[in-house]
Amino acid sequence: MRNFLLIIIVIIVYACGGNSSKQGMKDTKMTAKIGSESYEVDVRYQLDENTGLTVYSDKTDVTDSNNDGLIFAIFEYNGKLQFDFVKNGERLGGRITEWEKTANDISGNGTLKQESGLGQGISVSFNLQL
Repeated sequence: MRNFLLIIIVIIVYACGGNSSKQGMKDTKMTAKIGSESYEVDVRYQLDENTGLTVYSDKTDVTDSNNDGLIFAIFEYNGKLQFDFVKNGERLGGRITEWEKTANDISGNGTLKQESGLGQGISVSFNLQL
């Protein structure tokens, strides 16, 4: 009887959104050019009218879950995009100052800086297929 109740509880939790962090995420490709290096990566994205755009190349924006040495993450906040990039532990981030969405893709460009905010910026451009 106890096992039966545990199974029922697990089913209810799962049905009510126990896996909600993955709901609404779609798989696609993203190309990016950071400085002189070009990348093409598989990503998951969500484009929501309330929260905007969210893009992950890995399970989260802080761990390299697919062990390729790269992490890409994009977050929309108040109509602006924050672009985060990690390559072999070195983290760069910055605002995408110019971007546009069409029916087929989202593209933009801006400047990334080291996590400390010091140093010269590195140009970034990207294209996300929808």
